[in-house]
Amino acid sequence: MCDFVSWIEANGKNYFLTDAEVFSDVGKEKLEGSKRSDFIGHGSIRKFYGLMNGHEEKQVRNFWGEKARQHIPAELLALVDDFDRNFGRLFETSFENDDLTYLISHAPEAWKSKASAQILKQNPTNDNLLDIIYNAPEAWKSKAWAQLLKQNPTNGELAYIVRNAPEAWKSKAWAQLLKQNPTNGELAYIVRNAPEAWKSKASAQILKQNPTNGELAYIVRNAPEAWKSKAWAQLLKQNPTNDNLLDIIYNAPEAWKQKAQKILDERNTK
Repeated sequence: MCDFVSWIEANGKNYFLTDAEVFSDVGKEKLEGSKRSDFIGHGSIRKFYGLMNGHEEKQVRNFWGEKARQHIPAELLALVDDFDRNFGRLFETSFENDDLTYLISHAPEAWKSKASAQILKQNPTNDNLLDIIYNAPEAWKSKAWAQLLKQNPTNGELAYIVRNAPEAWKSKAWAQLLKQNPTNGELAYIVRNAPEAWKSKASAQILKQNPTNGELAYIVRNAPEAWKSKAWAQLLKQNPTNDNLLDIIYNAPEAWKQKAQKILDERNTK
């Protein structure tokens, strides 16, 4: 599928479609059988105007950008600037979720809000909702979060929010994650990737959940310093294997490498 805004240069003219063409009686006849998502693309432009292959297809996805706008024909740009009047119905019927999430991720605030409102009407996936939580204006983050909770977010999706979303949404996702009994592996993802405060929370939770020696070694490698100490103390109580110690020697900060090496050396001298 082509991106909005699309047009075809042919015979010294620019051909494109607006609501007026697509939803006219002529448009309904000529575009019969086309998917709605095709209405903003070159295939539908060719069908409507009877253009054969061979003419130059053009598109500008960042149609709001100053430099990008310089490449849009003046007559089309004027219509884009009065978007709701000329493309409002196409926006509501032909923009797919990936078109909308692109706007949410890249466009100015007004377009982020417009796209967020539309995507919430058309069966968003959890990934779509995560895009809103990461990138949309605050009012739409709240709506996306409410919808996400209705769609049973996985622990992995919640952990991803803890890693990437604004701080308020990290807290909400963390609270929900704890309700869903996260595994130590899911918590380890946070220990490795999230900001320091959330590494600490995840480390603390792992230590409550009967961590294996491997999971404790993982905390020693990746967690904030205070939690390295706690994990190390617990690891010593659980009789770490040589492999656990080698994991720390190869991957942890220097002070912890030395501690692990000392134990391994003592074992090798017995």
